[in-house]
Amino acid sequence: MKCNEFHNQLASMGDISQPAPEMIQHMETCSSCREMYVRVQSLFDVIAEEKAGKASPFINTRILAQIEKQEKKVWQARPVIVPVMSVMIMVLGFFTAGIFTNQNQVVSDSTEIIASEYYFSDNPGSQLEEIWLNSYVYE
Repeated sequence: MKCNEFHNQLASMGDISQPAPEMIQHMETCSSCREMYVRVQSLFDVIAEEKAGKASPFINTRILAQIEKQEKKVWQARPVIVPVMSVMIMVLGFFTAGIFTNQNQVVSDSTEIIASEYYFSDNPGSQLEEIWLNSYVYE
């Protein structure tokens, strides 16, 4: 058996504890393949020990506590956002109400001025037309 064949057969083995007779013969003559077999066997022994070992029962609790802690951090920002947005909406409402209130006053004031000029003038028709024309000339 050549070293390449030994490596391929070693890689394809499911149970490393019982090598084939050809592999045993090759390991008696080749020290590098014997060393590789020992290393691979020790690797499988470590893996078997890790599989057999049980994890601490507290690790699950610690992991869940960390997950809950991170979830709480995300939701802690929400109580701050709601009052801030409420205040911003109220300020925006007052601002827009102020704008619309001022526009309504201007319209009602100009209507009253035009009506008073019309009723208290000597020639209401021509003065009304002049006021109306003059008010639109400047715009």
